[in-house]
Amino acid sequence: MIAAIFDELKLPRLVPIVSAGLVNGVQAIIISASYANLVFSGPLEVHLVTGIGIMVFSVMVASLLSSFFSSNPGMIGALAGPPVMVLGLMVSSVFANLQTPPEMPVVMFTLIVVIGLSTVLTGCFYLFLGVFNLGELVRYIPYPVIGGILAGVALLLLRGGFQTASGVTLTILGLTDLFQPPVALHWIPALAFAILLFATLRRSEHFAIMPLFIVGGIMVFYAVALTMGQSLESLRAGGWLLGNLPDSGLWRPPSLASLYQADWGVIVTHIPDLATLLLVSVVSLLLSNSAFEITTRQDIDLNRELKSTGAANILSGMLGGMSGGLNLTLSSTSKRMGAPYRATGLVCALVCASVLIFGGGALTLIPKPVVGGFLMFIGLNLLVVWVYDSWFHLPRGDYLVVVLIMVCVGAWGYLQGVAVGIIAGTILFIVNYSRIHVVKHTLSGANFHSHVDRPEAAKKHLREAGDAIYILKLQGFIFFGTANRLLNQVRMRIGERSSTSLAYLLLDFRLVTGLDSSSIISFVKLHQYSETHGFLILLTNIPPGLTEQLKRGGFAADTDGRVTFFPDLHRGLQWCEDRLLYSEDPLLIDYEDRPLIDHFRLLLGGGGKPEHLIAYLEKIELEPGGVLIHQGEPSKDLFFIAAGYFRVELNEYGDHPVLVRTIAPGTFVGEVAFYLQLPRSATIVAEGHGVAYRLSSETLANMEKNDPELAASLHQVMARVLAERLSDTDKLLQELLD
Repeated sequence: MIAAIFDELKLPRLVPIVSAGLVNGVQAIIISASYANLVFSGPLEVHLVTGIGIMVFSVMVASLLSSFFSSNPGMIGALAGPPVMVLGLMVSSVFANLQTPPEMPVVMFTLIVVIGLSTVLTGCFYLFLGVFNLGELVRYIPYPVIGGILAGVALLLLRGGFQTASGVTLTILGLTDLFQPPVALHWIPALAFAILLFATLRRSEHFAIMPLFIVGGIMVFYAVALTMGQSLESLRAGGWLLGNLPDSGLWRPPSLASLYQADWGVIVTHIPDLATLLLVSVVSLLLSNSAFEITTRQDIDLNRELKSTGAANILSGMLGGMSGGLNLTLSSTSKRMGAPYRATGLVCALVCASVLIFGGGALTLIPKPVVGGFLMFIGLNLLVVWVYDSWFHLPRGDYLVVVLIMVCVGAWGYLQGVAVGIIAGTILFIVNYSRIHVVKHTLSGANFHSHVDRPEAAKKHLREAGDAIYILKLQGFIFFGTANRLLNQVRMRIGERSSTSLAYLLLDFRLVTGLDSSSIISFVKLHQYSETHGFLILLTNIPPGLTEQLKRGGFAADTDGRVTFFPDLHRGLQWCEDRLLYSEDPLLIDYEDRPLIDHFRLLLGGGGKPEHLIAYLEKIELEPGGVLIHQGEPSKDLFFIAAGYFRVELNEYGDHPVLVRTIAPGTFVGEVAFYLQLPRSATIVAEGHGVAYRLSSETLANMEKNDPELAASLHQVMARVLAERLSDTDKLLQELLD
C-alpha cells in the first residue's frame, strides 16, 4: 500500500493531489468547527476549543487510515452529520445530569470519556460486522425508516445551525425570539448563505463551488463588517466569530487522570443511548458508501470498509476522538479535481495535523454565520432530499412513514423518533409483506399431472374429474397475514358451486422459507375445514423443521389420514390421482391386467385390426431393474408398456440418476426420439416385473408396405398422443402465467 502511494506522488499527479488535499483539508476544518459548535453549544461553549480539537483530530485519523486501508483509492474519511447530531444530544443530556457548572474540570473529562467511549464502541461494532462479513445486513434497514431518521437529523441540523449563528436555542415556544432584530441579524445571513449554496449545488455539482462559497462567504462578511466600521474586537464581543482559540496546541490526548476524574455514574446511565448512535452511524455509513458507489460507478467492499473504519474509530476513540467514516463531500471533491488517490487523503490529514500542532488562531477569524450557514446547508440538503424529492418516487405509505418519523424527532426528540421509526417500519413491513401472495401458483389436477405417464383412458378421466384436486404452490415466509390470505383462498374454492367438489388440497412448501408461529392457527383452521367439508390435506416438500413446528402447533398427520405428508409434489399428486382414478372409475383398476388386444382396440379406436398390429410386435419381459432403453443410444424402435411400471431417469448429474417420471401400463414410450431420429434422451428402467412390446423401424417400414391402413392408424395414434401431451403442456403454461 505504501509503495502504491509513493507511485501516486510522481510529478504528473503531484499537483492535483496537493491541490485537492489542501482544499479538502480546509473544508474538513470548517466542517469540524461547525460540528464542534453544534456539540459544544450554549453553556458548553466554554469548551469549544477542546471540541474543535477533538473534531479536527478525528478527521485526521479517519482521513489517514482511509488512505491506507479503504477499498477504493478515492475515498476520504471525515465526520458525518447524523452521528454528530446524535452525539450532540447525548452530550447535552450528560451535561444536564451532571448538574455542575460547565467550567468545572469534571464536565470536560466526563464529556471526553463519553465521546471516546462511544467512538470505541462504534468502532468495535463496525469491526464485528466487517470481520464476520455481515456488512450487507445493514442494507436491510427499511428505506423509509432511513429516510425518516435522516429527515429528523435534518431538522436538528437546521436547529443547530440557527443556534450556532444566533446563540439562541430554537424551540417552538421561542420562535418569536428569533425575529427580534439583534437575533435575526445573526441568523438571516446564515440562512441566506445556506439557501444560496444549496440552490447553486442543485444546478451544478462542480467541485469548486463549496470551497469558493466558504471563502466567498468569509470575504463578504468582512467586507460588510468593514463597511459598517466593525473591528475584530467588536465582532468578537458581538458573538460574530468563533471565539478565542490558542495559537498552538489545539488538541492534547486525554491522560489517565481524566478517566479517574470523569463522573462514571452519569456515563453508565447513558450507555443505552449508545444503541441509537450505533444505529445512526451504521445507517450514515451505508448511505455514504452507497452514494459513493453511484457517484463513482464503482463497487465498494462494504465489509472491508467496516473493518478499516472500525479500526480507525477504535484508535480515535482511545485518544478521545469522535466517530468518523467516509465523507462523500471530500471524496467527490478529490474525484472532480482529478485526484482520486490515496495520497490525497494523506495531504488532507497533514493539513489537519498542522492545525492541531501549530494552533487554530486562524479559526478565530471564521464568522459564525458561515459556520451556522454550513450546518443549515447540510440540514436543508437532507430535508429536501427526504421530504421534497422523495414525494415523487416513494409510495405514499412509505412517504408518510418518513414524515411521521421526522415530525416525532422534531417534536419530542431523536430517541423518540427512532423508536417511532422502528415501530412504523415494522408495521410497514407487515402491511407490505401481507400484500405478497403466499400462493405462487394455483393449479388443478385437471391440467397439472404427476410424473406418471398414464394410458389415455386414465388421462381422460383426470381431465374430467381432476378439478377435485386443488394444488397450491406456496412461497416466501408465511406469517399470520399471508396465512390468512391462504385460508381465504381455500374458503373461496370450497364455496365455488360451479366447480367439482374439493376432494384433495395439496400444499407444496418447496419455495417456503419459514413459518411464523401465529400462522399455524390458519393451518389448524384448514384442518377443521377438511373435517367439515370432507376433503383431505396433503403437504409436500416440507422441511423437517417446519413439520415439527406444525406438529407443536397442533397441525399434524392424524390417524384418519385427513392430513398426510409427502416428500415431493409429484408423489403427493400421484397419490391423489390414484385414489381419484381407482375409487371413482373401477374399470381403471384392472386396466393393466387387460389382454393386449383390448389395449390396442382402445388405442386404434376401430381403425385397423388390433390382432394384425400384435403380429408386428416383439414381446420383451424385464426383471426389476432391467433396462428397456439406454440414454444416448440410437432411436430405432418404440415400445408399448403392457404390464408393470417403468421409471424414466436422467444420468447427467453425476453417479446418481435423477427420476424424471414414471410410466404406467397402456402407454407408448420413445415415440419422440423414434420419429425425429434423435438419440435417446433418458434411460427407462423396470421398477418391478415388466412387459413391453417393441416395434422397430424396419418392422414399421414393412407394415407401411404390407398393411398401409394399419400403419396409418398407428401414425394417427402417435399423432394424437403427441398432440395431447402438447395440449396438456399449453394448459399448464397458461395456468402458470395466469
